[in-house]
Amino acid sequence: MKNLLILSYYYPPLGLSGVQRTVKFVKYLPQFGWNPIVIAPHPRGSYVYDPALCAEVAQAPVFRTFSLDPLFLSPRKHTGAALHKNSLASRINRWLLPDNKTGWIPFALQAGLKAAKQFPIDAIYSTAPPYSSHLAGVLLKKLLGRPLVADFRDAWTSYTWTKYPANAMRKLDHKMEELVLKNANLVTAVNSE
Repeated sequence: MKNLLILSYYYPPLGLSGVQRTVKFVKYLPQFGWNPIVIAPHPRGSYVYDPALCAEVAQAPVFRTFSLDPLFLSPRKHTGAALHKNSLASRINRWLLPDNKTGWIPFALQAGLKAAKQFPIDAIYSTAPPYSSHLAGVLLKKLLGRPLVADFRDAWTSYTWTKYPANAMRKLDHKMEELVLKNANLVTAVNSE
């Protein structure tokens, strides 16, 4: 079996729609000769949980991390109202690039390197959003010398609702996306956008 290091910010027991694709990859990859090893933050600050999904991915080792993002730092679950466009968290989020999960990158790197000491990693798979996972994937690719698969569940800079408070931020976000696309050995997406 080959080992695939998976960077997935959203992972069970979270139950958001972004979790489903990764759950099915983790569940079925062993049938195709790949052993998934997951890097994900401790579940906190979300408003959707589905613990039943844990049974589908119980065979995969998971390295849990801390994260420095606005919702993760909150001790309680959030409702959709916490994400309202005029909330403090929403206003702060507009100024964070590539997204409000940037504070996860150093913890994901540390966990990825720890996982690589325990398992010989053959490839890295990052899934987004959040796009911070792709940046962590690029860094781990460089550190581990392994190929990177960048999975896009949604478009990044061409996403319909992407708004930038400053033109310089738009340019920087495009540069980050370009960096990921240039460094990925393979790019997968759910649609052609």
